[in-house]
Amino acid sequence: MSLRARVGRHARQGERQCQNFVRDQQTVINLLNHIPDEIGGRRIAGGLDGPIKSGICSDALYRAIMRFEIMNYPRLPNGFIEPDGAMLKDMEKLAAWGDAYSTKKL
Repeated sequence: MSLRARVGRHARQGERQCQNFVRDQQTVINLLNHIPDEIGGRRIAGGLDGPIKSGICSDALYRAIMRFEIMNYPRLPNGFIEPDGAMLKDMEKLAAWGDAYSTKKL
């Protein structure tokens, strides 16, 4: 799974918006919705939903990205997901693990 461009906001540059293509945002939302809450996802909290606007990262999505980043990368967060970056790859692995984990719990 890949993104065309960054998704989120630049936390260190006054929360300036990234490119935030709709399809890329949906990809990140889907990943976060499949990652268990206790490891930085949004499953227990009911998931992320709502309208997606091209070029605009919603406050809810930005908070979810920041939460994931802070929980999984103990450093000053960037606030965005980089295409083909390490964080995206980790999210993909955790989402796959989260799906298997939730199936076993049922």
